Amino acid sequence: MLFIVLMLLGGAGAGSYLLLQQVTRNPTAADVAQRVCTAYTTQNYQLLIDQIDPAPVAGQNSLSTGVSSSGPFNSQVKSELVDTLKALDASAGPVTSCQQHQLAFKGTSAQPTSIQFVFTMHRADTPKVTYSAVMNFVRSTGTWKITRDSNFTSTPG
Repeated sequence: MLFIVLMLLGGAGAGSYLLLQQVTRNPTAADVAQRVCTAYTTQNYQLLIDQIDPAPVAGQNSLSTGVSSSGPFNSQVKSELVDTLKALDASAGPVTSCQQHQLAFKGTSAQPTSIQFVFTMHRADTPKVTYSAVMNFVRSTGTWKITRDSNFTSTPG
């Protein structure tokens, strides 16, 4: 009887370990891309900000992408991005659907160093207008992050 109990506890422990390993794995670029879609469809822009690499992008200094690409990624820059996205929600309606598709990658397919995604979104007030945003993902300290030169505000087309 003791043997059976120990076997059951061992099996439960091994199963728990496998579940914990799944929960604690580093998110893939596709996982981060899904978080981006979730951030837009729920208007949870803090979730989006959490996915952005704070490192400046060399040779970039434009707000046309929704966020300054150079200088510090401080609370003022983050607040400006959130304000811009909220203004877009107010004028064109909130995002009601979002899909992401991988466009390209650098490095090897097994170990990419950067990946580019295009996000296709529809907004409530413009159901027939498709908004597109191209975002660049890089590995930053072992996790995938979005570079600041990405298009966060999207472009109607």
